[in-house]
Amino acid sequence: MLNSNSNYIMEPSFVHCENLIEGRLSFRGMNPEIERLLELEQAEKVANTRHEQPTEVSDKDMASFYNAQQVTMQKKFQTKAQFKAKRNNVEKTKWQNKKARFHKPQEDDV
Repeated sequence: MLNSNSNYIMEPSFVHCENLIEGRLSFRGMNPEIERLLELEQAEKVANTRHEQPTEVSDKDMASFYNAQQVTMQKKFQTKAQFKAKRNNVEKTKWQNKKARFHKPQEDDV
């Protein structure tokens, strides 16, 4: 309540005083005990206000993504010899994977 002849506001409730910081402060190691208390108080406030964020990407999706990235990075740092050897190996396996067909026997074999 503000009186016309007073510069002070009279408030009968203690609600405004509940969440104030400690009255004793210390900076740059002048009083380590007080600084430790303030750090503990601050850590407690942060722990109470921190909420766990929901995951946007599942663990399985993340694992498959990083697996693909690993292959990409391996390709990036391959030498030319490794690249050519791998390409030749792939071409050989393609040739080996062709299905063998029946060939007629030649006249000489009969």
